Amino acid sequence: MALSAIQNSRHESDITVLWMDLAARFMAQAALEQYVHYGANGPNVLLHAFAWGFDANSTAGKGSDDWEVNSMFSGEEGEVPEWAGIRKQFIGKLLPPDDMPTQLHFQKILDDDFFPGNFENLMAQFLDRLLDHQPKPLLVQIEKGQVEGLSGEQTQTLKQIVSLG
Repeated sequence: MALSAIQNSRHESDITVLWMDLAARFMAQAALEQYVHYGANGPNVLLHAFAWGFDANSTAGKGSDDWEVNSMFSGEEGEVPEWAGIRKQFIGKLLPPDDMPTQLHFQKILDDDFFPGNFENLMAQFLDRLLDHQPKPLLVQIEKGQVEGLSGEQTQTLKQIVSLG
């Protein structure tokens, strides 16, 4: 969460519905892991997993990870409006129907909507897109012969100084 918040802050952008969907899937996977693998029960697992969002009463210090995450979820009039609906939709998918045993419901949705392999692919795609927006590492820029913000001559001088040329 903090990685996305810092990236949004750095680029002065807002979170998208696509991003919120991925975040909700991440939270759903965390809740399912608690229920299926660790035997948790009750609604507190869902409440904890989906607790992310805007907190008007947050006391997080400016610049801290918590402050960045809280800012990311803030809109003009409080929380980003779409987030409440997306969160509610995913919590609803995790709640078992009245006529179905909880563990059977969880196994069914893990085999379908929340299949871990699909989630892993979505996360890998997200991380690839995130990396595409990062500056190339300095060593890579030096090796390619052009460092952002330096002339070709300055790059060559730097390359000689660090013994790469």
